[in-house]
Amino acid sequence: MKDELNVKAIEVREQAEGLVREVVKPDLKVLGPKLGKDLPRVRRALAEGRYERQDGRIRVEGFELGAEEVLVSHEGVAGHAVARDAGATVALETALTPDLEREGLARELAHHLNNLRKEAGLDIADRIVLRYDGPIADALAGYREFVAEESLATSVTRGLAGRGHAWKGELNGVRAELEIEKV
Repeated sequence: MKDELNVKAIEVREQAEGLVREVVKPDLKVLGPKLGKDLPRVRRALAEGRYERQDGRIRVEGFELGAEEVLVSHEGVAGHAVARDAGATVALETALTPDLEREGLARELAHHLNNLRKEAGLDIADRIVLRYDGPIADALAGYREFVAEESLATSVTRGLAGRGHAWKGELNGVRAELEIEKV
């Protein structure tokens, strides 16, 4: 499942505490006339999370509000994206580490190499040698085998030979020079 979702780990929890923040806002059409001049104070208290839930109602600033008087949503705490459906909550950690960025660049490189193979008129099963130069070398350092496997490269070598199908440009903002040649 991790590969299918393209995530590093899956953690199942009974509660979403620490990942999700409840956001309660007043339904202005309903509460405007009811609260009048107290509306800004109630709105601020709700935004700051200064309320209590009790028997399906919300107590805030001396008022008791029903479910039909507020709009409730959920958002991820910093560094998380959240979705809720059918009583389940899914939270994705969105922080990018340097290693995740390198992996993403390696995946982009593998995808780009397959496009280069098509441009070069190679058959889907043709093996290639890959030569590269430039800052892309940092991404290849830890993902050489992955890139080789994904692009059917029998060798992945730093340094250009001036042969084969060449490409020069940027991938995810990283400069690269590539050559592929059918084995």
